[in-house]
Amino acid sequence: MGKFLPEVGVVLGRRYQLCELLGRGPSGGVYRAVDEALDTMVALKVYNPALFEGELREANLFRLNRALGFHHPNIVRLFDVHEENESIFSTSTLVENA
Repeated sequence: MGKFLPEVGVVLGRRYQLCELLGRGPSGGVYRAVDEALDTMVALKVYNPALFEGELREANLFRLNRALGFHHPNIVRLFDVHEENESIFSTSTLVENA
């Protein structure tokens, strides 16, 4: 599990530097990352590529992109969804000490 996860220190999307792996599971790994364009910390999730194989690809990308429009005080805000090389990742609000 997790062979698809990049190393800490890597820059994804030409702007997100991975600082620390916060957790990982079957769906992917979540990092504390610096958004170098905005000089702010974000949570960055790299998804397991198996979630986007075959028929699952369009459905899961649709769900992720649909979540971009959710704004509610009890939901972590999803900022962006990216595809880079063979990786799909998203950025969201970083919730410290949760």
